[in-house]
Amino acid sequence: MKTRLFRVIAVILMLQFVCQNWSGIEWTDTNDRNVNILAKAEETDSLEPKAQKTTIRKRKMTGTVETFMASSSAAQSTVKTKTAFMKKLHNYMNARKTRFSIIFKGNYRKIYNGGDIEKMFAQAWDIDNKKHSNDFDYLHWTIASYGFSIDYYSNNKSVFSFKMSYRESASQLKKVNAKVKKVLASLKLNKKSRVEKIRAIHDYIAKTVQYDHSLKNFTAYAGLVHSNHRTVCQGYALLFYKMCIDAGIPCRIVTGWAGTPHAWNIVKLSGKWYYVDVTWDDTDNTYKPYTYDYFLIGSNKMNWNHSLDSDYKTTSFKKRYPISTTNYKWSLPTATPVPTMKPTATPVITKKPVTTPLVTGTPKITITPIVIKTPVAAEDNSNRISYIKEASTALKNNWKYDNATKKNQYIYDCYLTTLEKIILQLTEETFVKLEAGTLKNDIYSSMDVYWYENLTLPAKEYLQGSEFTTDTERIFQNAYTKAEIEKMTEDEKLKNMETCGNVAFIEKYKTLYNQVAEELINTIVIMLEKE
Repeated sequence: MKTRLFRVIAVILMLQFVCQNWSGIEWTDTNDRNVNILAKAEETDSLEPKAQKTTIRKRKMTGTVETFMASSSAAQSTVKTKTAFMKKLHNYMNARKTRFSIIFKGNYRKIYNGGDIEKMFAQAWDIDNKKHSNDFDYLHWTIASYGFSIDYYSNNKSVFSFKMSYRESASQLKKVNAKVKKVLASLKLNKKSRVEKIRAIHDYIAKTVQYDHSLKNFTAYAGLVHSNHRTVCQGYALLFYKMCIDAGIPCRIVTGWAGTPHAWNIVKLSGKWYYVDVTWDDTDNTYKPYTYDYFLIGSNKMNWNHSLDSDYKTTSFKKRYPISTTNYKWSLPTATPVPTMKPTATPVITKKPVTTPLVTGTPKITITPIVIKTPVAAEDNSNRISYIKEASTALKNNWKYDNATKKNQYIYDCYLTTLEKIILQLTEETFVKLEAGTLKNDIYSSMDVYWYENLTLPAKEYLQGSEFTTDTERIFQNAYTKAEIEKMTEDEKLKNMETCGNVAFIEKYKTLYNQVAEELINTIVIMLEKE
């Protein structure tokens, strides 16, 4: 029983750790000279498209609306109803137009009444043309930014001018479609069952695509067509979606939290929907390139370490997409070996950590308070201290630090301490560049690389090894008396063991950090000084 519990705990904690990245922020200066620390999630690395500012202009125009429109080189159309407006907006976005205008023969408030701009655009990108897979979820998750201005309005005529950007261009989309068609033909899906079709698509993506740890590629094009075949979870989910839809398999993209913001899929089988997370099943290993740990699983298992965004928790979504609580029962053909290796690459995306304590009850466990602060001379480093404080506040807010588990709080503290030491050790010239935004995210991307190599990978190896099991058992036995353990139900024992596993992890991580911190800091400082 103990062995089984330890294995379950190890898997849970390891998978919580797999998709985490505790950095990834970019610092920029605003016009008012205040330092503004922005998460990458608020710029190019966000899963969600970024909404631009909406402008509604005064009722002023030289000449007629038609004359104004004729002078514009952008695509343009005239519509009479809200339904026609949304359909036209959908068509322009589906053609990946970046600038276009729509004249609405009515007051603009019938289209946009100062409400949620995302809700307005969602009415267009949620239109699903069943004849192809270029729109709906695929369109939504390839839009990088969107916005519009109302250049003129009256009671019976309003001019909307749109500005869009896409992570995948029209020409790239064309290449993706051609490649998907070719790949699906090579997989010979016609005579396969739906389960085997889904498995073939899952396996192809896991074997072909590698996770992009640079966090620069978000598209199916990057994973399928580009020679590097590297993309983040968003690209995995987009590619899986497109291949499933083109193969006649109902599929959706869902997003949420899995240690970091994450995207995966749901597919329909026998009247129910099941989760598929190709990113987490991809080991990036040549010998055994994938697992089936997150293939056709139900919410009972998925909820261990994946949490859906609120859009997918509504009553209407649940009614339309009833997700099975249990895993789909399927089996591999006996001639095909089942890959068993765990992922060796850690998917990383930034944005909004939200973690829930795993334990209920009052276990007798104490965690040594984390104090890793570097003394600084306030008189000599006032600008840097102010900068560090602002950065720390922004990061903690972004991470929702106060609601995080002790384990994650410790990791965040280590990261902030490293950042603090780096900033304090920079030459004045380099710090001025950083303060002015010249270095931008160089400091963070460098920290990502060294953090992953020196801390993330060793910590993952620890979670996968026997040392973690031994340490967890030691802490568990010390935390409770034999009589207390005997009184525990299996669920209580599992939850309390998870707590002990977290304590064991913190102890190990503290050791790892102390071993590599100074070398890591010095390496990054030297790299920055060469800029």
